[in-house]
Amino acid sequence: MNISNIKTICGYPSKLIRELMRSFPGLFNISVPAVAAFLHSNNVLEGEAEPTVFIEKAKDLIADLEQNGYITLIHPGEWERSPKGGQLCMATALKPIARAAAQKVVGKVIKNAELINTSSSYLYRVKRIVVFGSFLSDKQFLGDIDIAVDIEQKVAGRHIFDTLCDADAYRAKMDGKAPDDWRLSAWSRNKVMKTLSETSRHISITADIDRGVWENSAHKVIFEDNTPPANDPAVINKLASDNPYLCERLRLAEAIENNGCCVFIYQEANKITNRPLIHTVGLTMKQSHPEIVLFGVSKGEGMKILSALVKQIKQGEKFEPRKRYSDIFPNSTCRFRKVPSKSLIKSLDKIGWFSPNPQLLEVLIDVGPGRGHN
Repeated sequence: MNISNIKTICGYPSKLIRELMRSFPGLFNISVPAVAAFLHSNNVLEGEAEPTVFIEKAKDLIADLEQNGYITLIHPGEWERSPKGGQLCMATALKPIARAAAQKVVGKVIKNAELINTSSSYLYRVKRIVVFGSFLSDKQFLGDIDIAVDIEQKVAGRHIFDTLCDADAYRAKMDGKAPDDWRLSAWSRNKVMKTLSETSRHISITADIDRGVWENSAHKVIFEDNTPPANDPAVINKLASDNPYLCERLRLAEAIENNGCCVFIYQEANKITNRPLIHTVGLTMKQSHPEIVLFGVSKGEGMKILSALVKQIKQGEKFEPRKRYSDIFPNSTCRFRKVPSKSLIKSLDKIGWFSPNPQLLEVLIDVGPGRGHN
């Protein structure tokens, strides 16, 4: 779909309504409050306006969108994009492209799909590419190039694949290519879609979730790869070898499994920590207990202390912030202080690999008078 010649949709600029459709992907349903918030954030009314005005505008717009077939009611007060709404979501406002140029673009898309499927930099495989819409007509100039892409994971097994995806997003985060929320599960998927779509701005990609857009219309399969997800360790190792963060993560995951609980990681003082520290990795995943961090202790002393704490945790002990414990060490007390993950994430990033929302505890240990550190 091309909206370069369509000025308005339901009384609003066509590009604004396209952005509205794009703001409700996948499982995010359309509602009056959500549309009202969208209209407010896009300053559709000049000057100041009461919130109730945007609510009424949202109600009217939703009624018009439903009447014109862009959205469908699924529950009282909730709508979703229809196939027509999905087409609008992917619409372009670019000038038409000549058919000869469009055919070259499609050829590049196929080459990029082949690259994705053979490269260890991508964790998803392009399973199928379908073209539909004006590309299959006899028009010499096309508004856009409609393609539908079906992708699947290269590796079988949810757990190992999630590990691969998290490490892939983490690497992108460290390289400044991913959003701040580096655990964003869609990063690896979006990387594939971006590689396919960046061939040309005229490409309009439909994901498998919107297959109703093309399935009931004329379409043609132009690429297909039915290689099943791999169970072979060699394939997994090949995917891991290109990502040092992933190699380290897999090594830690194996160590955690072998230990049955967690591992200890020691860091010398550096620009980030300025004090030596030792911490656990795996307590949250294996014992549903916050990870534990010790500052200002030697490696040997830290391992001894953590071993004692972990032993009690495995026996059912649940250590709490601010509570003072006197039965852990001889002639010594131990008190925990809860620390938000963001304050230590640069120095304790490995904790986040095994805990989607890590609860970090800084452990303050009173080792007795005259020792000079906590």
